[in-house]
Amino acid sequence: MKSVLLNVIDRKAPHLILLIAALLPLIFNLACDGGGDGKGKSNISRKIFVASSGVDKISVFNADDDGDAAPIRTIGSNTGLVRPQAVYVDTVNNEIFVANTGNNTITVYRKGEDGDVAPLRSIGGGNTSLFRPVAIFVDTKNNEIFVANLSSITVYGRTDQGNVFPTRTIEGENTGLSFPSGIFVDTENDEIFVSNTENDTVTVYGRSAEGDASPLRTLFVLDGSDNGIHETLGLFVDTKNGELYVIDAVLPDFPSPVPITRPIKSTIKVYGRNAQGNEPPSRTIEGESTGLFNPSGIHVDNNEIFVINSFNNTLTVYEREAEGDTPPLRMLSIFDSNAAGFRAFRGMSLSISVDDEDSEIFVANLNDTITVYGKMAKGNTLPLRIIGPRTGLLDPNWIHVDTGDREIFTSNFFSQQVTVHGISDGGNVAPLRTIPQGLLSPQGIFVDTKNEEIFVLTNAADTVTVYGKRDNKLLRTIFGENTGLSSPRGIYVDKENNEIFVTNLGNDTIAVYDRTAEGDVSPLRVIGGDNTGLFGPQGIFVDGENDEIFVANFFTITVYDRTAEGDITPSRTIEGFNTGLDGPTGIFVDGESNEIFVTNFNNNSITVYDRTAEGDTTPLRTLTGPNTGLSLPFGIFVADSP
Repeated sequence: MKSVLLNVIDRKAPHLILLIAALLPLIFNLACDGGGDGKGKSNISRKIFVASSGVDKISVFNADDDGDAAPIRTIGSNTGLVRPQAVYVDTVNNEIFVANTGNNTITVYRKGEDGDVAPLRSIGGGNTSLFRPVAIFVDTKNNEIFVANLSSITVYGRTDQGNVFPTRTIEGENTGLSFPSGIFVDTENDEIFVSNTENDTVTVYGRSAEGDASPLRTLFVLDGSDNGIHETLGLFVDTKNGELYVIDAVLPDFPSPVPITRPIKSTIKVYGRNAQGNEPPSRTIEGESTGLFNPSGIHVDNNEIFVINSFNNTLTVYEREAEGDTPPLRMLSIFDSNAAGFRAFRGMSLSISVDDEDSEIFVANLNDTITVYGKMAKGNTLPLRIIGPRTGLLDPNWIHVDTGDREIFTSNFFSQQVTVHGISDGGNVAPLRTIPQGLLSPQGIFVDTKNEEIFVLTNAADTVTVYGKRDNKLLRTIFGENTGLSSPRGIYVDKENNEIFVTNLGNDTIAVYDRTAEGDVSPLRVIGGDNTGLFGPQGIFVDGENDEIFVANFFTITVYDRTAEGDITPSRTIEGFNTGLDGPTGIFVDGESNEIFVTNFNNNSITVYDRTAEGDTTPLRTLTGPNTGLSLPFGIFVADSP
């Protein structure tokens, strides 16, 4: 339970589970195909809109759905790519293997595929032991897949699929594994090479090693001569020339986010294949002329070194024997195809695999895409093809539906963007527009249709930022020590009483401000203290008709008088085993049906209660199951919609 709660608290961590998008009715496809504005007004009825952060989708259900109901429509992709961190091209079987950190899966595609394609097969589920997979290697000689996870190496049959157990696992104190970042299987010498980020080592094992096996040898990449934070981020073994290539990035001690103009010492170190201990590299590539900028992926092919630089999303290529401060032979800017603005978020392009037979380069990008280029591509050359979405949804957290303008607003934690889609959009549709949030990790969002303003909470900076609804112009910001903001999560704007309500995860409070407040302003009032029952407050809803505040906490729903303040006891609380609450996150009170709708992050469900429910009450209905496609559901909104 503790690890799950940490995932809720730290939304920077990637998440779980694969969602298969529901097929849309033919009539809907005909109505929306190619248009993308999704603003039709036919067949209006009450709908539930849910942001599933685990699969980067928005799902729409009927408000009275119960059980394992499939969504009416979904905004999202069929690819199953969720924060892909590693790619491997199997040229023998013409397949692409991808490790998805966001949903703990391995997805496999045909090598020549393009667009919004479903995988040929997937490996995923509790039996697989996949947990934050970051690197992958396919051994075509022995028909095995090797995956580097957060603290283990798991091995599968090459054609395995579904919720399968690994054929073997390397894991334990003796292994020397410490946040693995790269993996290479030398099939000629039957050895596995693993780069470890935490202890800056390369550990080598026999190919058939399993359990708590000690390494055959260990190479210490950190030589102690540099100040800063070392990260051993990837490796490649050139079996033909008997060399080991290791990425060693040194992050100087300056604040995050890293200024993109500040130089970072990044090094490619080249060793003999059998190097171990404190043996120095035979040569290094480093210096300002190299174009290296926090490299994360490397491939050596046909006497050239290909390097992915995650801090500026570029590919740099060098001669195999290059050393010192040598400029690259060519540089390629990786194309952003997902309307997610990844150039503003450093660390998007992470892995590379080179197909020498077809002279193509495959790049895994954390914006849920695999981009494919010609091997000699450079500059701003566009990719030959792209596997992945164009929805712009990347870790969608909170959602607000504007029924007047028929638009869906979504805050995307990972891409630092607010995306806007049409209310009846479905499928792999691009947003109508986006609102960049810099590097401030947007959380709660509220659209004030009366005053034509958009309110966005930012987790990284503890702010409430307000934009004009029509022009996205920044109007004002609440920010500073006096505001009491601390990891703000949920927001509600009471348009009738001109007040802003904010839940603060960092100090377990609800802070209330004047709607037009700005700067370092103190709250009008604060609800907080031991008696309040606030613990990990997330979503919030203000029921103006009944003058009540509803709050989703880690384990409970607490209700207060709208004007309450101080260390007060809730007027009622929903909690207990029978409630079905499990990491409640989003909350919406529907005045039409007098019902409370709650998303449960931990068990992928939506539970519905009577508005006046309290205690250990059973839900009126529960929406959950594989057909729902819910995966780490976050924000929820109920509205009339097609």
